[in-house]
Amino acid sequence: MAKIIGIDLGTTYSAVSIWDEQRQMPIIIPNLLGAAITPSVVSVNHNGHVIVGEDARRNLWAAPEDTVSQIKREMGNDYWVSMKGQKYSPQTISAFILKYLKMCAERYLGEPVHDAVITVPAYFTDVQRAATRDAGLIAGLNVHRLIDDTTAFAIAWQVDYAAQHPAIYAVYGLGGGALSVSIVQITPDSVSIIENGGDLRLGGLDMDEALVHWSVQEIKARYGVDLTGNETAMHRLMLEAEQAKKALSTVQVYALHLPYLALLDREPLNVRLEVTRELFERLIDTLLMRSIECLDATLNRAEQRAGFGSCEALAAVLLAGGPTVTPRVREVLRDYLRARCPHREIAIRPNLNPEAVVAEGCAVVARGLAPIGRPPGEADETGAERDGAAEPGLNPLGLNLVDVAGHSVGVSVGHRFHTLIAKGSALPVSAAFGPVTNATDFATEILLEVFEGEEEFVQANIKIGEVRISGLEPLPTGHQQFEFKFCFDVSGLLSALCTDRRTRKAYTGCFVLDGITRMNVDEIKKQRQAVAQLMKTP
Repeated sequence: MAKIIGIDLGTTYSAVSIWDEQRQMPIIIPNLLGAAITPSVVSVNHNGHVIVGEDARRNLWAAPEDTVSQIKREMGNDYWVSMKGQKYSPQTISAFILKYLKMCAERYLGEPVHDAVITVPAYFTDVQRAATRDAGLIAGLNVHRLIDDTTAFAIAWQVDYAAQHPAIYAVYGLGGGALSVSIVQITPDSVSIIENGGDLRLGGLDMDEALVHWSVQEIKARYGVDLTGNETAMHRLMLEAEQAKKALSTVQVYALHLPYLALLDREPLNVRLEVTRELFERLIDTLLMRSIECLDATLNRAEQRAGFGSCEALAAVLLAGGPTVTPRVREVLRDYLRARCPHREIAIRPNLNPEAVVAEGCAVVARGLAPIGRPPGEADETGAERDGAAEPGLNPLGLNLVDVAGHSVGVSVGHRFHTLIAKGSALPVSAAFGPVTNATDFATEILLEVFEGEEEFVQANIKIGEVRISGLEPLPTGHQQFEFKFCFDVSGLLSALCTDRRTRKAYTGCFVLDGITRMNVDEIKKQRQAVAQLMKTP
C-alpha cells in the first residue's frame, strides 16, 4: 500500500519519518549511512554525480566551489548557485535533498514513495512556501501539505505528552537557520495555533558565525594572517565552530584544533584556540536577546487575539531545534519568563530528540492523509493539496488541527495597504475584493497587485504576485466589473478566483508570481528529469 512520508526540510539538517502502524507511533527513517538526520548539504563529486548529506559535507573541503549549504535561507529569492559550471535555483538544490530523503524512505520501506508532507518555518511567506512545494514536485513528490515546523512539533508533543496535560503552550523553535515561535492551545483531541512569529535569519548558523568571526580575529592577531578570503579555511572554521557549539553544551572549555588550516610563509598554519563556555555565551547573547524579543512580541499578539493572560494561562515553553540544547538558551528564557511573570514559575520543557521531533510530528499529519500513489508527472502538477487531498479538519489519530496565516495579505487602495486576509486567520480562509473596474477607456487588461505584510503603506510590504486578466473587450472607463476571491489553503498557499460580473465568466488559476520565484509546469518537469539524472544511485 502506498505511504506518505513526513519530511523536516531544515537549513542545516533534514530528517524523514513515517507513521508505524504496528507500533502506533512516528519513527525516524535512517538515511543511507544509518543516521537519523542528514546534513542539508549538496555537492557535485569528481564523477559529476550530485551527492547529498554527509558525503557532500566531506566534499566541502576538497571542492567548496561545487558544494552548497544553507540554501533554505534563499528559498523564494532570485538567487542562483553554481556547481561544475551549472547554475541551480534554491528549489532545485532543495529538491536534491528531498530526493535523497525519498530514496532513503524507499530503501527502508522496500517500495516506491511518491507522497509527502513537508515542513516550513512558521514565518515563511507565500513565495517561500510555493518554492518549497515546487522543490517537492521536482524531487518527485506529491506535496500533500506544507506544515509549519512549530505546528508539527506541537502535534508530536500532543501525541507524547500534552494530550494528558491540555493547556496553552509557547513553542520556541530555534533551528539551524530560523527561529519559529508559536502560541498553541493543545487539548486531547486538537492542536490550535493562536499566533505565529519568527525570524528567518536567526538560528544555530548565526551562533556558529559569531564564533567564526571571533576566531578569524584571534588568528589575525596571533598569526598575522587574514583568512576571510580563504574559502576552504572559512568552511573548516564553520564546521569546527558547529562542533564547538555542541561540545560547549556539556563542557566548560573546547579547543578549536585546525591543523594545516592555511599556508603562512609557505609553511602550514596549525591553529589551536581555546573557547570557554562563558566566552561563547557572550558571543551569542545578542542573538538570544533577538529571539526573546520575538517570543515577547508573539505572546503579546496572542494575548490580544485570544484574550488571555499569558502569566495565568501559559503552561510551559516547549523547546524544539538542536540549538536549544545550549544551556544559555534556557537561562535566557528562564530570566525572561521570571521577569514577565514574577509571581508564577513557567516551566521550560526540552525535548529528548530536538533535531528529529519536528519530522515525527510531520509523520503524524501524513498518517491522516490519503496517498496518491503515483509520481507527480501522472498527478496534478499544482500539488496534491490543490486536489483537496489535505482538507481542513484533517484527522490523524482523531486530532483536529487548526493552523493560521503567518502574514496578512492585501492589495493597494491608493498608497495604503488594504488587508483582505489578516495575519493569524485560521486556515483555510478566503476573502472577497471588488468590484475592480478598468481605470482607462478601452483597456483590454486589468491588473491587481497582491502584497503580504503588516505595514500601513503598501510599498512597505512585500509584493507576492498579481492577478492579470487580458484579452478583455475594450469598453469605456468603469464598464468592466470584476470580483476577486483570494484563498489561503491549509498549507498557507495563496490562490485567486476572478469573476467578470458583466459576463459571469470565471478566471481560475490566474494568480501568478514573478517567473523567477514560481516555476511553471514545464520548468518543474524539466528540473525533475535533471535531478533524477544527476542524483547518485545508492
